[in-house]
Amino acid sequence: MPSFADTFLQRLDAVLDGAGIPRGAPVLAAVSGGADSTALLHGLVRLGRAVAAAHFDHQTRNGASADDARFVAEACGALGVPCAVESAPVADLARAHGRSFEEEARLLRYAFFRRCARERGIAVCATGHHADDQAETVLLRLLRGTGPRGLAGIARERGEGELRVVRPLLGFRRDELRGWLEGEGLPWREDATNARPVAERNRVRNSLLPELARAHNPEIIRALARLAETAALENAHWEREVGRALAAAARPGGGTPLRAFSLEVLRGCSPALRRRVWAALMEDE
Repeated sequence: MPSFADTFLQRLDAVLDGAGIPRGAPVLAAVSGGADSTALLHGLVRLGRAVAAAHFDHQTRNGASADDARFVAEACGALGVPCAVESAPVADLARAHGRSFEEEARLLRYAFFRRCARERGIAVCATGHHADDQAETVLLRLLRGTGPRGLAGIARERGEGELRVVRPLLGFRRDELRGWLEGEGLPWREDATNARPVAERNRVRNSLLPELARAHNPEIIRALARLAETAALENAHWEREVGRALAAAARPGGGTPLRAFSLEVLRGCSPALRRRVWAALMEDE
């Protein structure tokens, strides 16, 4: 019977193969130093995948984020993995640009990942998002009010400019990843702010989801992750149907999509398709 370590690596390898990532193709691993991305980094190396790492220091937690950067650089050095590190005062830049911290951080982080990938000739970036992240995202969107698109949560892959971003750990639980690291004697960094009930995601992670698991469904994480997977599949189907409807209703030389659209095509559409077609038209207007 294969060990848990072997099972983790086999599952990860199968996900990468299923994503169409050739074994010889280099992958840029986005490594924060936390358990999830650290497991991803070590997993890629142990599978013999060609890997480079990128770490973005947000200059937070009174200097503790710089310790994360050093940890990642040292871990990569020990593994023989090329590692690029960039740092920026995200909170200050967010205030200056009138953005939330999360939005500013994401823009800076992915711009950095795109540069790293381009400089190294890498087409794929892998992040450490896992099933617990997925469940938190879906529940947060439900609480805020969302539609079918929002229920899909974190996409298994998406384009970030010229860079393909994949999430090979979405099928793994947080505890699975930590258990693998502990079993292999591999350290990671803990972000102490994750335990503070300040951010909405922290409250969902540390209070709401545990209460739902205790009082309603012990497998609430898996249930929400399955919901996201189902929603993603159905959204893909409806996007194809919307594309067909738009193509069938287009009028040559009609200008913008909304003005060029023949309303007659909606008469034969189901209410569900009609709503999605209208949404697509309004987005493009």
